[in-house]
Amino acid sequence: MKKTSIITAMLVLLASTNIGSSQLSPESENDFCRVLKDMITSSHENFETIKKERKTGLVDLYYTSKMNLPTSADTRIILNGEYWYLSCKMQEKSDKALLEKNYAQFARIIKGCLKSWKQFIPDNNKGNSIAFKETVDSQCGPKVTLSMEKNPAKSGYHKIMLTIHTN
Repeated sequence: MKKTSIITAMLVLLASTNIGSSQLSPESENDFCRVLKDMITSSHENFETIKKERKTGLVDLYYTSKMNLPTSADTRIILNGEYWYLSCKMQEKSDKALLEKNYAQFARIIKGCLKSWKQFIPDNNKGNSIAFKETVDSQCGPKVTLSMEKNPAKSGYHKIMLTIHTN
C-alpha cells in the first residue's frame, strides 16, 4: 500500500471519529448521555462494574475504565482518601476559543441528561466549572462536574475535564 493511501485512510478514520471534533452529532449526544448515566449508576458501587486495569501513575494508583464518553481521551477511576471518583479528559486543544465552544456544548448536553439534578457552581470555581448533584429523599448522591482548565502554561493545552464523585 502506498504511503499516500495509508495517510488518506488515517485521515478518513480520524474524520469519522468525534475525538477533537468541534461538535457532537445528535447520535453522539445520545451516546454521551447514555454512557454518562451508566457511569453515574456505577458510581453507586464505587465504579466496581467499570474498573478495567489497575495502573500506577506518577502520583497515584488508578484504574482505567471499561467505559468512555464520546470524545474522551483518558478516563481514570481514582481513590481520593475514602472516596472514589472518575475523571475523563474530554478534550485538549491549544485553540481556547474552540474549546470554550465545545465546553458550552458539553454543558448543554449534561444539563439535558441530568434535568432533575440540582445545578450549582462549585465553591472552588474560577468561572470555568459547572456541577450537578443528585439529591434523592434528602440524601446526596454523586456529583458531576464539568470544568475547563485555561492554563496552557501548565500543559501546553487548554482542557475540558468531566469528573463524577461518589461523595
